[in-house]
This record gives sequence, structure tokens and C-alpha cells, in this order.
Amino acid sequence: MEHERLKSGHLFSVGLTGGIGSGKTLVADRFASLGATIIDSDVLAHTVTAPGGAAMPAIEAAFGREFVAADGSLDRARMRALVFSDSEAKRRLESITHPLIRAASEAAARAATGPYRIFVIPLLVESLGLARDGAVPVSANAASGMHPAAPDAALQPENRSGESPRRRSGGPASDLEDPVQDAPGDRLQDRLKGRFDRVLVVDCAPETQIERVMRRNGFSRAQVEAIIARQASRSGRLALADDVIENDKASTDAVYEKVDALHRRYLALAGAR
Repeated sequence: MEHERLKSGHLFSVGLTGGIGSGKTLVADRFASLGATIIDSDVLAHTVTAPGGAAMPAIEAAFGREFVAADGSLDRARMRALVFSDSEAKRRLESITHPLIRAASEAAARAATGPYRIFVIPLLVESLGLARDGAVPVSANAASGMHPAAPDAALQPENRSGESPRRRSGGPASDLEDPVQDAPGDRLQDRLKGRFDRVLVVDCAPETQIERVMRRNGFSRAQVEAIIARQASRSGRLALADDVIENDKASTDAVYEKVDALHRRYLALAGAR
């Protein structure tokens, strides 16, 4: 039986976001186990920069062979060091990877067979222009409404924590919580509602993010703090959320219970359309 579709012709869609290390993969994997279609921009970003990935010829041409690892994939550490200090290099990388990620995301969305779709987009809020003191400029691709992922997602090492089978296949903390000068909330809400029926934020304290990413990726505290500083503020993400899953000190079972409850709600909302 065909699932109910929105009047615009697309399945009920949820934008799932959260800061690095918040637990987006844990949440997305649970939704996947319940039958939702998951379209993860992190996975897509890694796919296009993997050995033989669609972005690799253009990356080699634009940046040189030294940015290609021995196995033919993107040398993420080298590229990360470059784009974190060179905004023009960041824009060049985005101009290569963003269109490919967008095309893959749209293809996956068209092929969706679940009762609803979850778009996992770490930089969802940033794509709308909400940044920490302007540290994350809105690229032309993001401003046009694409699902942003690269370069930050493409530059993160593969998950080494055992957190997600699906993912493997596909400074002080107080400063990090400071409010920032965000764009008007109503305008951002309108832009989000044009793309998603609900926005789900996975939330945790910045110190929890730092500890998790240091443990998972082997980054230094300074590296993680630099990544967090480039992302939207915690308060900014929460202000735009329709639904929130708190994943600070929660057990996996507790997170699953929250996901299960939202799954039932999303099924009802999708069916109502």
C-alpha cells in the first residue's frame, strides 16, 4: 500500500540536526530500525570523497595529489587543516562536494519507501544563516536551499566508536553556550517549514560533545572546541526545534524510548496528510 504523501507530492519529512557529538547517529539508527527512510548527509559526504567517489577527480584537480590518500580517498586530516584556515579553499571544496551531495540526497528522497523521511543534516541551522558570531558564512549552495554537509562532514574521520553500523557503511565549555547574534527566528522558521514538516534537534551540553568527540575521533580538546565554535549556538538550534531529544547523560534505552514516542507521532502526522 502506498504511504500517504503530502499535498506537494513528497513524503512527510523531518530535518534531524544537532551539534557534533550530540548523538544524531544513535537517534537516526533507531528511526531506521523502526522503518523510517534515513537520508544522512554525513554518509553522503563520505561516499563522494571515498575511494572512487564522485568528488575525488575534481578535488585532485583543484587541490593537488597531496590531498588524495593512498587508497584514493580524500586525505581528511590534510584538507581539514587547510579549510579551517583558508576560507577560499573551503568555498572551493564546497563548490565540488555540495552539488554531488545534493544530487545524492534528492535521489535518495525520491526512492524513499518508508512511511516518512528523516534528513540527517548536521549543518541544517547553519544553512539558514544562523551562525556563531558570523563564523559560519552561508555559501551560495546553502542559501539556495541545498542540504549542507561538506566540508565539515566530509572532513570528519569515519566513526571509530562502534556507535553505528549504518554510519560505518555509508575555549571553556561555558563560552560555547553563550548566546549569539542570530537572524530573526520567524524568518528562519519560515524557511525551515518550506523544507521540512518537523525539525528534530538532538541536544547535549558542550562539555559532553567535547568528551565524546575526543574519545570517538581522537581529536584534541582544542580541535573539538574549534569545530563547535564554527557551528550554530546550542540556544539557536533549540529555538528552531519542533522536537528535542535530550542526550546528555541519558542511557541508550532512554534515548530509544524518546525516539519510539516520536516515531508514533510522526506516523500519525504522516497519515493525517
